[in-house]
Amino acid sequence: MNDKTSGYTSSTGAGNLFCENCILGGSTPIVLQSSQSFWARQLNQEQPLTAKLQCNGCKMWILGYKTEHNGSDLVLTGGASAEIYGISALGNPGGGPNGTMFQITDSSLFFTGTALTQCTITQGSGAWNNQFTTG
Repeated sequence: MNDKTSGYTSSTGAGNLFCENCILGGSTPIVLQSSQSFWARQLNQEQPLTAKLQCNGCKMWILGYKTEHNGSDLVLTGGASAEIYGISALGNPGGGPNGTMFQITDSSLFFTGTALTQCTITQGSGAWNNQFTTG
């Protein structure tokens, strides 16, 4: 896929997804299933939603992720695994769920090459701001 698409939907048992230079936009979050692996290069999720990209047990690799607006940029649940190499994110300075960059529940995330502005990361009941400390 090399597209600015109005939305991507998947259902249980969906296959792998590859995208390059994509905006998987739309008015609902993009949900990836546990049956899927997701490879993206130059992903640009900017829809103002409560969650832009949800990975429910899937595996994902993103090479270049740019995002803006309120709402979580990535929600990982159910044993999901994500690696992001290069991310530029602008969050909501108000904090709370509208300013949370990543929500991680029973999953793993590795990311590097960051430019994070006004973002919060939550893991379980803990929250970190741009300082990446547990306080």
